[in-house]
Amino acid sequence: MDLINIVSIGIIGLVTGSVFMTKQIQSLKARAKFDSGKIKGYVVFEQEPNTRNVTIQVNLSGFEPNTSHGFHIHEKPIEPGDSCDKAGPHFDPNNSSPHGGPHDGPKARHVGDLGNILSDANGNVQVKFSDYLIELTGQDSIVGRTLVIHESADDLKTIESSGKRIACAIIASSDN
Repeated sequence: MDLINIVSIGIIGLVTGSVFMTKQIQSLKARAKFDSGKIKGYVVFEQEPNTRNVTIQVNLSGFEPNTSHGFHIHEKPIEPGDSCDKAGPHFDPNNSSPHGGPHDGPKARHVGDLGNILSDANGNVQVKFSDYLIELTGQDSIVGRTLVIHESADDLKTIESSGKRIACAIIASSDN
């Protein structure tokens, strides 16, 4: 085999290899759709490739104006028509006994502790934030679990401080 053939094979290998390597890895998405009861809308979770941060975009309506509500991922999935009480406790795969908020460290909160959402003067919640502890893949994924909205603000210290569960939706994988 002469030098020209070896160089040609090398160039072809580089070109075909680069074609395979240019395939872009897409972000992972999940969605919780609230469509029964007073609270309507959706929450989208998006995790970019090779990152731990998950962006959470909330677009909900039907709240009393200017009210704050506990916002948590609970352990168990629910079926359509089920009571939100069937969602079980806050999602806590690490058995972190303290209850906290999204700005607390991983040992000072449950994975499902996402803090509070605040409605505007029209009873809508439109907010975007990120969380470093939830995941959309793996054994600790939030996909298939239940997103719960509570009637009152969470004090970020005491479990169930945010009152009864007023709305809930299953978190499902999503393409958009």
